[in-house]
Amino acid sequence: MILKSIDNSLEKYLLLENGILYLVAESSKKIDYKKPSSRLFSYVQEKLPTSDIKRYSKPMDLSNLQVFTFLVINKGLNPVTCQLEISPDGKEWGTFGELEINIFPDEKQVFVPQYFLRYARIKFKSKNLGFHSMITVWFQGQF
Repeated sequence: MILKSIDNSLEKYLLLENGILYLVAESSKKIDYKKPSSRLFSYVQEKLPTSDIKRYSKPMDLSNLQVFTFLVINKGLNPVTCQLEISPDGKEWGTFGELEINIFPDEKQVFVPQYFLRYARIKFKSKNLGFHSMITVWFQGQF
């Protein structure tokens, strides 16, 4: 190991170690390595009843979020069918290849869109005619 001062101080020096030359600069300034705080947005819709016709969760505006996820929990006694929908304006909705997922009683399913449009929601209905259930939809995003 060979040390060579650059400006006759120990704040900047060259270090030669195992044939590799390193520039080492030490700062008198204290650096605070706190983890950056993140802002979390969380919204839950509980006890949403399913039926034989399609119903929808509240549309969520994704425009200011960096990451986001829906979680659907089947809290009822019968299976439900759910699918993620996205929209550019909150009026024109589409699934754009998102899969329709069956969620059985006491099961959970995460939904994350494969494409970005400003709004997203969960479309849901009873899997079997006349056999209704109850779901909870969580939405969480990080600014």
